[in-house]
Amino acid sequence: MSIHRRELLKMMAAAPLAINLNDASNANPFLQVNPNRKLSMRFAHITDTHLLPERNAPEKFAKCLHHIHTLSEKPDFIFCGGDLIMDALSQERARVQEQWDLWHSIIRNECSLSLEYCIGNHDIWGLEKAKDDPMYAKKYATEMMKLDHPYRSFNRNGWDIIV
Repeated sequence: MSIHRRELLKMMAAAPLAINLNDASNANPFLQVNPNRKLSMRFAHITDTHLLPERNAPEKFAKCLHHIHTLSEKPDFIFCGGDLIMDALSQERARVQEQWDLWHSIIRNECSLSLEYCIGNHDIWGLEKAKDDPMYAKKYATEMMKLDHPYRSFNRNGWDIIV
């Protein structure tokens, strides 16, 4: 008998569900909801905002942040998963800075939660003719996100998170 990779992946994905359906008394505790339990950590995940001044993006992003702040269970922090600005890859420095200034302005005015960042490919300044600039590549993004290093880990409420 030969099993193709796709079939194996399907079976592996269905296995936990099958186990829980076979014996409800041994159901996965991570899938059960207990309204009396205290959450150890709650965060909001924002990614791929691709923020730019055009197309009402600032207003829409502010509305998103407002929604996060009015959740009944307020998050401990917001995890920003990258590609925060529209494009630093092929833009002149002034346009990249304009996008980052817009990001910081909205965060300053609309967000009271702490932020944790992950650099996305569109956050990296990659303009070919800027290769000799000290801010070229990930340096620009780390400065804008106030990061010491592009890759790091941090601890929140006993959870070690690697970025």
